[in-house]
Amino acid sequence: MKKSSKLLRLEGWDYRTPWYYFITICTKDREHYFGEIRNGKIGLTGQGCAAWYFWNQIPNHFPTE
Repeated sequence: MKKSSKLLRLEGWDYRTPWYYFITICTKDREHYFGEIRNGKIGLTGQGCAAWYFWNQIPNHFPTE
């Protein structure tokens, strides 16, 4: 049986608009794959550093203008 997925986008909102967006990523067995929060600061793993780097490269590949 196919699992139904709920549409999580706000109707009428243009997601190309520069704004703050919250992203949730669930990892297998909820492992702290990308890092952990310690004393209120994030400590990234190697995979977390790579994800941070590539996330910040997105505007270089998809300019807003």
